[in-house]
Amino acid sequence: MTTTLQSLATAMSLAFETATRISSGETFRKLRDTAPEWMTTVCRLAHDDARLLPDDWRYTFIEQSVDALAGHENADEARFSLEPDVYTSELTAWLHSLNSRVYFLGEALEEYGAFRDGFQLLAAAQMIEKEEVFYQVVAALHDVLAIFEKQS
Repeated sequence: MTTTLQSLATAMSLAFETATRISSGETFRKLRDTAPEWMTTVCRLAHDDARLLPDDWRYTFIEQSVDALAGHENADEARFSLEPDVYTSELTAWLHSLNSRVYFLGEALEEYGAFRDGFQLLAAAQMIEKEEVFYQVVAALHDVLAIFEKQS
C-alpha cells in the first residue's frame, strides 16, 4: 500500500482519544500513549515546536486538521472544510485560554478589516489559528511522507 497524506491523516485521526484530568475531572483530547512517534512529532510541530507548551485547543485543532485531511484527497479541499466554532462560549473560552491568542484578533483586523460585531471578529481570529495549525500539520505530514518514502 502506498502511503499518502490522506492515509497518514487517517491513521493519526484514529489515534486520538479522550482523557480526563485527575485534578479537575475535565476531559480533553490527546494522542493515545501507543501512538507512533511520528504522530507526536506532528503534534509538537503544530505547537510551533517549542513556542507553545502543549495546549488543549491546539490539540483540538490538530485533530480537526487530520480529520479534514482524512476525509479529502486534496489538502485545499480539506482546508475549506474547517470552520470556526459557532458558540460564543467556545470562542471566548478559546481566547481566554492563552493570553497570546489576542494577537489573532489583531491579525484578523489587519487581514479582513472591519467586522459587523465582536462575534465575527472572534470567529475570524480563531479561524486564523486553525489555518495556521492546519498548514503546520500538512507540512509535518509531508515530512513524515518523505521519511517513509526514503525507507521504502
